[in-house]
Amino acid sequence: MEAGRRGAVAESSDPRVPQDHPKISRYEPAGSGRRPSWHSPIGSGRIVASVPAIPLEILDCSIYLYPSQDAAEAGEQTGGSGFLVFVGLSGYEAGTFYAVTNTHVVGMGCTTVRLNTTDGGHAIVTVDDHHWFRHPDGDDVSVAEVTLTSDFRFKAISTDSFLDGLDPTYFTVGQEVFMVGRYVNHEGRQRNNPTARFGHIAHLPYEPIRTSAGIEQEGFLVDMRSLAGYSGSPVFVYRARTDLTTDVERWVTGFEQRFLGIDFGHLPSYGKVLDEHRVPMTPTRWAEQNSGVAAVIPAWRILQLLFDDEDVVAKRERGEHEWLSEHGAAGA
Repeated sequence: MEAGRRGAVAESSDPRVPQDHPKISRYEPAGSGRRPSWHSPIGSGRIVASVPAIPLEILDCSIYLYPSQDAAEAGEQTGGSGFLVFVGLSGYEAGTFYAVTNTHVVGMGCTTVRLNTTDGGHAIVTVDDHHWFRHPDGDDVSVAEVTLTSDFRFKAISTDSFLDGLDPTYFTVGQEVFMVGRYVNHEGRQRNNPTARFGHIAHLPYEPIRTSAGIEQEGFLVDMRSLAGYSGSPVFVYRARTDLTTDVERWVTGFEQRFLGIDFGHLPSYGKVLDEHRVPMTPTRWAEQNSGVAAVIPAWRILQLLFDDEDVVAKRERGEHEWLSEHGAAGA
């Protein structure tokens, strides 16, 4: 249990972020209170706003996972990405923090978490394998409770911002999304330096995605390259807040960002291997290529693990009971 956290996370000073910057847990529209910039698509019959830049503090929800403490200290180009989630205790400015990543990342032995610190460095949190809770249905997502202090520089995604179902009024193919995670060729050695990648929803999760492990995984397809190291990254979606003024004009009053889900890889494509004359080899040989289409497990599948798994809930409730016994109404 952690106390003194409002919304999603502990507050930490960051010269990059103005004091009135929107908080990640609330997903207020970036630029709230300012006039949006407008452009009018030809023939669209409506006025729309360009998508704003993402809040820089969102980068601080990203964590890196490594196979060992030595690898984490050295910033080796191995492991995966993850992020922090906050489950609040109702009626109190307290709650439980979770590290979230893919089960296949944990399965590779990458259970050592590296986070940034407020002094500009990094710190290591080792989470033993048996402390990670896997999704009971085999979804490629695992969570583990972590204890965080004011020494860490971090943000955490509040479960209030999770999309909790396939709402047809919220999603559409073509909606803009972004994720933050490890670009292993430029990830930061002394401290985590996550990179953002951008794209669009390409396919809604009506048909399951068959994984290499043989799991029929519910998931979005997103036109956004997912490379080695990005597995476990959080993916966010923009939605325009609109005021319908006439039948032909829609005024966009701002944007809200919601947590869409967790990246768990990309769909491969295959090309014929060519010889030195650029002729397909005989017999035919095939090479796997990156299709540029990422696969994203929906946020509601993570909610299912956090709130429906008996072991996850029991462990959190024990921590809540201990915290209430110590702090009681004083922590409200």
